[in-house]
Amino acid sequence: MEKQLKKAMAIGSFAVLFGASSAMAQPVAAMPNEEGKTFAAEAMKSGDWSSAEEDLMGNGESVFAKLNLASVYAQTGRTDKAVALYQEIINGDENPYAVLLNGKPRRVKNIAKFALAQLSTN
Repeated sequence: MEKQLKKAMAIGSFAVLFGASSAMAQPVAAMPNEEGKTFAAEAMKSGDWSSAEEDLMGNGESVFAKLNLASVYAQTGRTDKAVALYQEIINGDENPYAVLLNGKPRRVKNIAKFALAQLSTN
């Protein structure tokens, strides 16, 4: 696992991620990719959902931007949009590692599955 994480870090495959509270997914960390993008980490951590959404909409097809945008949608009550993005990530071809706030690497599909499950239980 450590070797895979180092490889992911070497190619810049990580972004803002989130953990989960008992209610739903919450943004918790930022890790810039090779372009220095943080995928709205600071805005999400401070609860500035409109700024986060604006930033994430400009990141195109990035799986990390989609993951965080789904979290923004969940936080702002747009569950249908969040579910659609999580499903898109789960059904997509990309599954890079991302680094959680606690420093542990997780595959984006696993993060999306967990977040989707959290939305389903609320």
